[in-house]
Amino acid sequence: MGQLAYADNNRNEALKWYRKAADLGDDEGQRNLGAMYYNGDGVPKDMVEGYMWLLLGVNKKDEAGRKRLEALGNELTAEQRAEGERRAREFQPTKSKFKPKKKK
Repeated sequence: MGQLAYADNNRNEALKWYRKAADLGDDEGQRNLGAMYYNGDGVPKDMVEGYMWLLLGVNKKDEAGRKRLEALGNELTAEQRAEGERRAREFQPTKSKFKPKKKK
């Protein structure tokens, strides 16, 4: 949903869906939300908040993502990186309210 809204240039709707996915711990939602904050795309630019979400969203197998994250981290001061890392450590995903139906 977020990607469709983003493609339609509806940043508010994209933000809503990326935030929901990110809060649930979805790595793609976290990366997309991080990019929006880092670039100030549809939200006030907040490089630390963006860095935090990107840290959470880049998985260990994603070589390109790790390199991009490193490059973005190099744009921040040591204090900004430390703050982003602290926020990422403290992040607790919300629990989904979705409950699958039990099979009979």
